[in-house]
Amino acid sequence: MSRYMIPLQTNQSEIVASAQIKDTSIPWKITVPFDEQNHLFYQTVQTDYSIDGYICSCGEQKLILRHHNQEEQFVCELCGNEIFYDAIYALDHVEHFSFVHFEVNLYKSYEIKVSDDGLAAYCMITLPCNIDYAREKIIYTQRSIYSLSFDDSGNLVEKYALPKHDQMFTILENLILERVLELNTLDVHIPKEIKLSLQMISYFLTYKRLKVFDFYYWADIEILQDKNITIEDALTQISNYRREKSVKKAVYHNYLNQLVEHKKFYWQYIDLFTKHIKDVNIVCRLINLRICQDILKFTNKDTMEQFFLFLKKYYTEWQIFGLMDSISASTHIIYVDMLNEFVFDPIGIEKQFSKVPCTLHSLHTEFVCCTEKKRILENCKIKFQYSYFSNFYESACGKFGDYIVKLPYTGQELKKWADVLQNCMFSYTKQIQSNDTYIYGFFLNDILQFAVEIYCRSLIQASAIDNSDLSNTQEKLLFAWLDKHFTQIN
Repeated sequence: MSRYMIPLQTNQSEIVASAQIKDTSIPWKITVPFDEQNHLFYQTVQTDYSIDGYICSCGEQKLILRHHNQEEQFVCELCGNEIFYDAIYALDHVEHFSFVHFEVNLYKSYEIKVSDDGLAAYCMITLPCNIDYAREKIIYTQRSIYSLSFDDSGNLVEKYALPKHDQMFTILENLILERVLELNTLDVHIPKEIKLSLQMISYFLTYKRLKVFDFYYWADIEILQDKNITIEDALTQISNYRREKSVKKAVYHNYLNQLVEHKKFYWQYIDLFTKHIKDVNIVCRLINLRICQDILKFTNKDTMEQFFLFLKKYYTEWQIFGLMDSISASTHIIYVDMLNEFVFDPIGIEKQFSKVPCTLHSLHTEFVCCTEKKRILENCKIKFQYSYFSNFYESACGKFGDYIVKLPYTGQELKKWADVLQNCMFSYTKQIQSNDTYIYGFFLNDILQFAVEIYCRSLIQASAIDNSDLSNTQEKLLFAWLDKHFTQIN
């Protein structure tokens, strides 16, 4: 969403045509040159006269012709009011006018505009803008001071000529939501149990080809290019048009289960399994796996496909199923690390790989061995600078209980830690360098005992030698350290 101030001289396109509502609650004054009026001597005789128009809050209106040097102190004949606000200044400098005259409430009306070009809601002010002297009439205009709109591409834009006002945008948001539901401007059936949101409107304005609401829950719909495609057709497409009834049934149940569990549908693994696994029984078993959302959410489809093609060179489909079946809430981090190793140097792994058992730990270890040479060459010379959150993260270092807590400051130091604990923490060099994650080492008598990863001030993982669990004593110390320095724990 973009947020910016509207220029004080609002474009004509930003003025919404509507029935003009004269604002009689505020006493206004407007002054225009007499020579610009359509009168008997228009463009023939030049004068130094001006016309003052007064609109009092009591309803009285008065036009006065005067020489421009003449001072006029107008007092309403009906109510005696002598305070009138400059309408032209209010139109041209609405922010400053509102600041100086905070007692004046400029908010007057709301408008909603629906067109092929987009959808918008406006908060308008209605002010005098000109005088028709021949007809003895004061002319009014409306101008947007707050607007909330969607363009034809579905982008949501907030504009405001006055300081941002959350309550005002809540009103505009509700206007849009009510109108969309009333007119079904999206041409999409919104289930009654769904509370429509601006994000949903933006989604279906962006993807106009989708006419079924449930597509809102799909994690990626760029592959669905057919206009008016149905959910059934889309599931068939991401299943690579497999015809087996058991596969279709498994895909549909997976779809429903994900909507219930995640309120999101990640289809990439279904595409992967149905494309590269021939055995129908294995395909169905793979689709029926309850893969945790962390993996579903952060899986790169191209990476996974490359990884699957690599596995098929060395292992059977049943072995690949066993590997995927072993991924759980407690092992998914190893799986992600293994994929990161594979992505880091797929060519090196292809050249140096020695077939090992098709298990997470074995493949992870083998990939680390295959990438070690390249990683050492690239990462050992890197220096870490904990610049952005230096004070916060470095303050967690130092003596804690019997341990000394440290951060690594070079890739070479991190490599030594990884060698001691026999794990893959060296592969986190780039993430540490960019301050995306932080690794702390816990030393006892100058010997590294275990390490922890902190991401967004939350504990991600902690392990001792060879990724083993911490002892009860170590775990108690770790959580005491977390309680002191960090507030969010995964």
